Amino acid sequence: MMDVELGLRVAINLVSVLVTGYFLVIMWRVRSEPTSLPLLGVAVVVFLGAVVHPLVTTFLTKFWFLSMYSVIVFGGGFWFLFALRYTGRGGRVTPLAVALVAGLSVTMLGIDIAGATSLFRRFVLVNVLLNSVILVLASLVVIGLIVVVTVSYEENEFLIRGSMLLSGGAAVLVLVPVVASKFPNPVVVPSMFIAASGLLSVAVSRYRPFEMLPVVRVAGRDRIIEELSDAVVVVDRDGRVRDLNPSAETVFDIDRSAALGRPLGDVFPVPFDTASAAAAQEPTHVRTDDDTILSVTVRSVTDDRDRLFGHLLVCQDVTDRRNREDRLAVLNHLLTGAMREQMGAVADDVTALLDSETAEATDPEGVGDGIHTTTTDLLTLVERTREVERALANGDGTGADERTDAVPIVRDVVNADSADIDIVPTLPDGPVPVAIGGSLLRTTVETLLDDAVRHAAETVAVAVEETDEMVTIRIVDDGPSESDSAEDEGQFSDGISMQIARLAVEHANGSVSVSPDETDGRRIRVRLPGIGSASRASGRTDSSGRDGSLSRDAPSPVDGGAER
Repeated sequence: MMDVELGLRVAINLVSVLVTGYFLVIMWRVRSEPTSLPLLGVAVVVFLGAVVHPLVTTFLTKFWFLSMYSVIVFGGGFWFLFALRYTGRGGRVTPLAVALVAGLSVTMLGIDIAGATSLFRRFVLVNVLLNSVILVLASLVVIGLIVVVTVSYEENEFLIRGSMLLSGGAAVLVLVPVVASKFPNPVVVPSMFIAASGLLSVAVSRYRPFEMLPVVRVAGRDRIIEELSDAVVVVDRDGRVRDLNPSAETVFDIDRSAALGRPLGDVFPVPFDTASAAAAQEPTHVRTDDDTILSVTVRSVTDDRDRLFGHLLVCQDVTDRRNREDRLAVLNHLLTGAMREQMGAVADDVTALLDSETAEATDPEGVGDGIHTTTTDLLTLVERTREVERALANGDGTGADERTDAVPIVRDVVNADSADIDIVPTLPDGPVPVAIGGSLLRTTVETLLDDAVRHAAETVAVAVEETDEMVTIRIVDDGPSESDSAEDEGQFSDGISMQIARLAVEHANGSVSVSPDETDGRRIRVRLPGIGSASRASGRTDSSGRDGSLSRDAPSPVDGGAER
């Protein structure tokens, strides 16, 4: 009978070593996988426990509880760390968890050694202390079980199966002291080692949990928030800042460490009621001290039972978009006014032609030619305005990614002009790249050249120059000066085309200015950023949407369109 029991005991211990060794081999093969190292620690601890336990129970019976409790404490501690990292719940908690597990392990070892060497004469005290340590470790393991199962359940059905096996193996491991105390048999501990290692081995080899990590969703979400260009701020129910991303640090000019724990009013540029904004469910526009316009969207942060934790603020910089909208409004106003004025003039001419009292004094052929010219010019203006409008609406045609050679475009526009005015171009031999779209540049040059041809007496000079990382296009006509042409201000497209061109150029961070020429004429100067200065020119703009370095030469689109 004794031989049978001894043989069974040896067999179970041998199987325990083999199964735990197999689990160790599996974990060693996947040791390079993310979050696998803590579970490798569990495998090492359980394998060492399976090897040491029969030796201790045979030759060092006084230390049997030392080996068993060591396996539970170290194995449970590694499992808790694995659960945190596997589910993405680690972060700043991991160092605290490591310190806690290490403290419990050292405490347990001290109690075991003291009890084994009879330093503690009262066995009851040793037992109470050991059970206290095991109780704390068991609580941590149970927390890890709940976290792993819950997070895996939210992912997919296949992942929950593997997580259940992982959690089952950890549960069996932490129950070893309880079962061993209830059934004091030498084969109980190795049998439970077999069960725990078997469950963990099947989970790792069959369901491959490291290929579908729940932490990926958490880490990916955190990565997106960190790299998001929009400013993101998290506040609690008391309105204190609990987190913010790097973009928020830049927008609000504050370090994360300085912002955490402070009221939102200390970080935000204006007083802001998060509860009202969240209830409205619509973006709120806020202007900062540097004239940046932020579209702030507020969402409530709640749990599954709709209990409020705080609010999430997403702040999007809409300065460029708002400036484009303002320019579009001005552009549409200009076009509408021009169409109303010119179509009104056409209606007056037709009325005069049809009126019996004025019909004889009216030249029908001249009226017809005038109507044809007016409508043709109006259609041309509408076409060019729509081109500028599309660029403004879509934000196209500007930035460092736009590379346009100004020379061939200006040459094509000059050669295509069929007016009787003599146009004299002065163009460089080599390319002159500018940071503006080709179609937008062509529309601008055509509009300004037509305006100059209308204003000129005999000659229009066109030149392209590149200086100080800026490209300048000069259009000089020999028409009457500003004071001499005051009576012609009502002429079609005079002023309107200039303002439309200015809107297009300012969209590209440039400027358009008009001034009297030294030789008694009019000079139109278009300044555009060259490719070398594109990155600088596409930086922060002032409230009107123009770069500060260009604002001196770029009056507002509604100021009449010329330097006075």
